[in-house]
Amino acid sequence: MKRAIVISVVSLLLLISISGCGKKKDETPDYLKNEIAVMNTLINNEYRLLENYKMAKLSLKNQPPFTYYYKEQELRIKQLQEIYQKYEKDFPKNSYTDQIPGFASFKSACKTSYDLEKNAQSMYQGYLNSPVNASLQYYLENFLKQSNTRTSFLKMCSSQ
Repeated sequence: MKRAIVISVVSLLLLISISGCGKKKDETPDYLKNEIAVMNTLINNEYRLLENYKMAKLSLKNQPPFTYYYKEQELRIKQLQEIYQKYEKDFPKNSYTDQIPGFASFKSACKTSYDLEKNAQSMYQGYLNSPVNASLQYYLENFLKQSNTRTSFLKMCSSQ
């Protein structure tokens, strides 16, 4: 009798582990999964830009325009955080904190920043060419516009 109970309990536990009982099911609708993937890529990019401008700001002793760009990045991240809250999703942590080296010169900070902004522009444009919801499209358009403004100056200062 004990053996039959043990076998029944083991079988039940095996069935539960195979069926996934106890696991938190992702209840995100399929149509939102793409939006969330786009947001995850966006926030990762915005964190990288934030840390780049933070290091430029610190290395070059708060020299413009890096202080301004850093503050813009903080605002962008807050805007994306609002979208994550709307979707009731956990906001990703910044994996770039203290990962970007400082800059030896204003020109090198401009060149690196220019390259990062150009990569970001390609990403923003790619997402704008695919279907995304209206609020995310608004942010992408704004981010692209700000990035275009930045690259005009960064291209000039990186070639001096």
